[in-house]
Amino acid sequence: MMQELLELQSLFTIVFRMVCEKDLFIAIDGGGTKTDAVLFNAEGSVFAVEIGGSLNLNLLSDTQLKEELLKILNRFRRKLGWEIPTLNMVFAGLAG
Repeated sequence: MMQELLELQSLFTIVFRMVCEKDLFIAIDGGGTKTDAVLFNAEGSVFAVEIGGSLNLNLLSDTQLKEELLKILNRFRRKLGWEIPTLNMVFAGLAG
């Protein structure tokens, strides 16, 4: 599981390693039936909100967990219509 988390951290870094003036954060509330994710900056401005599927650690394999997180990240990118700057941090609370 730790290896998968390190791989996810690496994927987050690769996906969001863009040049921009503002640093962003993502907060993820991963539940048993759905996931809420918010992309925001240090001033509290919200740039995007996404809802995804379950992120229950007891119900999903490591691969399924990674795929669901990537779906959310890609929807952020498509919704904004521009490249997302470097993330300062990702906060995640996951079920299970």
